[in-house]
Amino acid sequence: MFDQIRQAAVTQAMKMMSSSTVTKMISDPRVTNAFSKGLMLQQQIRTQVTDNLRSVFDTLRLASKEEVVAINDKLSRIEDSVDALQNMVKSVQQKKA
Repeated sequence: MFDQIRQAAVTQAMKMMSSSTVTKMISDPRVTNAFSKGLMLQQQIRTQVTDNLRSVFDTLRLASKEEVVAINDKLSRIEDSVDALQNMVKSVQQKKA
């Protein structure tokens, strides 16, 4: 759903960029400065929210997304190692038989 919304926004933005009024507005330094400040504010808010969420996760002793990904990666490597060891055991057993 989010991808559909994003795609629709991109399509509308492309339509707007072809407008001469929008082109004039974008070339205005006041608009570009406001847009730039808006992007900086968005990043600051994201950083603050992320930091606050990490703090909440730590307080509640919950794993963060990065920690879950790391655990999944490690588990996958362990599973691969177990499979390799099982195959080695099978091959040794077949050689003995």
